[in-house]
Amino acid sequence: AGVPPAPAGCRAWARSRRVLVLDHEAAAAFRDAAPAAMQQRLHPIRETQKKTERRFRWGIAALVVVLSLPLLALGAFIAWADPLADWVVRRLPPSIERQMGEAVLAQTRAQAKILDGGPAFQAVQTIGQRLARPGEGLRFYVADRPEINAFAAPGGVVVVYTGLLRTADSAEEVAGVLAHEIAHVELRHSLRQLVKVAGLRVMFAAVLGDYGQLAGWGAQLTELKFSRDAEREADARGLTRLTRDLRRLGSRLRDDPLSLGA
Repeated sequence: AGVPPAPAGCRAWARSRRVLVLDHEAAAAFRDAAPAAMQQRLHPIRETQKKTERRFRWGIAALVVVLSLPLLALGAFIAWADPLADWVVRRLPPSIERQMGEAVLAQTRAQAKILDGGPAFQAVQTIGQRLARPGEGLRFYVADRPEINAFAAPGGVVVVYTGLLRTADSAEEVAGVLAHEIAHVELRHSLRQLVKVAGLRVMFAAVLGDYGQLAGWGAQLTELKFSRDAEREADARGLTRLTRDLRRLGSRLRDDPLSLGA
């Protein structure tokens, strides 16, 4: 009685006058074949369906954007990490650098004895001061540890392990190591590395002038590893320092032999 036969893709129940539409193409075919009176009744239903579909598409798009934000932020951080770290380091107050250096020393003291006298201590102090330039504010420490190692920290801190001093054949070798570590201080490699490792939250806090969070990361400096580029840069800068002061330093070391025994 005015109800067209159900096209392919539909199932019809004549008694209840209801049609179950299984796909969009079947629904479109059914609407096209329906009488005018039924099309008028179907029109608001179709409009509601369109609104629902639009909301669904917008919801999917919003979900994709939200899920993509962490990846976008990570990509931006990777792309801008070095320039942003340089920007933060250039504006880092000296007081924060000193705090970070003290944090490194506190952790070093917790792990090993810091020598305050003796031949090894005196040798490092003498060589370090001969390499230092006026106004650099470098501080040299000797940690009683067996590893063949030395490291630099913010605030002009340079730490040498007794294990390195025991294996060094001459004061000139120690001078080469100290020049390398002084170059790390001069180029502020540890600060740059720490800013990048600290992550976006700490970095943006520093950009806004809140350096307290960054200072709290100072103790982590002993666990950081410099990149190969940073190591090559420190080698080159350290060699420049040694070459510039080689005659003066070499003659003074020969004239005043130092005991490196720890």
